[in-house]
Amino acid sequence: MNLIFLFLNSVSVPETWTRYTEENIRRALSEISQSDELLNISNQIMSTSNNDMWSQWNHVNISLENRVQEEQVAKNKIQAHLEKVYLKRVFIKIYLLFFIRYFKKSLMLNKILNF
Repeated sequence: MNLIFLFLNSVSVPETWTRYTEENIRRALSEISQSDELLNISNQIMSTSNNDMWSQWNHVNISLENRVQEEQVAKNKIQAHLEKVYLKRVFIKIYLLFFIRYFKKSLMLNKILNF
């Protein structure tokens, strides 16, 4: 009796094929729907990531440009100050040379006049 029952369960008839096919179609449609959902979610994530990356790139680019401008302003100020210091140094040297020559001449005159 068990052998006959096992045999009857494995026998294929049009009704079992219909049920199997309908179930297979339902499962396929469900998987297609889930696949579409995953595709939409991944597209949203990619779009968000793309926008975030562009935003970060723009932010970094603007910050870098601002920093370069700040550095240029600082460099120009330092160069202007250096030129002032250099000019002062040159004028001090000229003044000292003039003073030394004048002092030497006055010493010579004093020697000449004292003799």
